[in-house]
Amino acid sequence: MKELGLTITWKFLYLAICMNQVLPEEVIEYAIEKLDESDSILLYQLAGLRANEEEEICALLLELVELEKASDDTETRKIRALHVAKILEKKNENYIDGLMDLEIYG
Repeated sequence: MKELGLTITWKFLYLAICMNQVLPEEVIEYAIEKLDESDSILLYQLAGLRANEEEEICALLLELVELEKASDDTETRKIRALHVAKILEKKNENYIDGLMDLEIYG
C-alpha cells in the first residue's frame, strides 16, 4: 500500500480487508505504527489483536471509520489501484487470465 503512495485511511483498510486486498497482520502493523500519533483506545485495542481475530479487527476498523471523514468513492478507487498493482506483480503469462482478474473490480 505504501509503495503505491496511497493515503491510508481506516475506511480504506476496512474496505481492503473485506475485499481480501490486505491481510489482518498488515492492519495490525499499521495500527501499531499509528500508536505514536494517537491515544485512541480503539487504536490500542486494534494493535493488541492477533491476525486470526479477523472479526474483532473488522469491528474495530468499523468504529474507527465512523470517526473519520473519508470519501467512499476515493477509498474504493484506492482499493482498485491496489488490486491492479497486485495483478501487475503476478505478470500473468496468459493475458486473458490477467484481464479476467481485472474484471472482478471493473
